[in-house]
This record gives sequence, C-alpha cells and structure tokens, in this order.
Amino acid sequence: MAVQTKTFYAWVVAPASVPTLRLQPLEVRLAYWRYFTWFQLIVAYVLMERALWSSRLAFRNKWALLAAIAVFVFILVDRPSLQRMGLGLPSSFGASLVLAVSFATAVFLVFMVRWVGGQVPANPTWPTLHLT
Repeated sequence: MAVQTKTFYAWVVAPASVPTLRLQPLEVRLAYWRYFTWFQLIVAYVLMERALWSSRLAFRNKWALLAAIAVFVFILVDRPSLQRMGLGLPSSFGASLVLAVSFATAVFLVFMVRWVGGQVPANPTWPTLHLT
C-alpha cells in the first residue's frame, strides 16, 4: 500500500500572530549618562576578565555566560546607537586621522628598529638594545 503525502494547503492554515517585543530603553538622566556608560564598561570588562582568567573550566564557562547576559541586558536597557557603539562609518576627518596616525606609527617603528640595530633576532638574548 502506498503512503500518501501529508501536504497541507496554504489557505486552510490560519496565520499565526508573532508577538513583537516593545521594549522601552531605560531613561537615564543626561547628568548620569556618562556614569552609567562607565558602569556598563567596568561591569562587562570585569566579567570578561573573570571568564578569561578563572582557573577551572566550569568557572570560566559560568563567568562567560554571566558576561554575555550582562552585555545583552545592557544593550536592551540602553539601546545604544551604531555611531555611539563605534560601528558606524567614520567621517572623512576620522578616516584621515586614523590613516595619518597609522602611517606615523609605521614610520616610527621603522626608525626605532634602525636605531636599535636592525632586525630583531629571535634568540634567547633578545632584547639587546645596544645601549651599553
């Protein structure tokens, strides 16, 4: 005996309503906004450091989960914009400033290597800066 298909017709199925989350960001006064931002940074940093430097794997996993939950809650509470999080496109001034600083850093590193004495060898006596 052949098995019949179990196809459901689209006009028979009732459309399911999807609930939408209407979360309002926390209203932080402008005077306390800077302190709240620093609080978020410090809490997230401390939790991530605990997750990275815990001695046992079980503790690391718990701290990492706490750090992820804290970051998620801070995003839901504060609703930062892309520009404020640093994920937006930079302005032309910002891009030119980054390009100039990176070029200056590369030139500085080349001059420092020349001043120290050429290529840095990968041996146990490194660093010998030839300052004596």
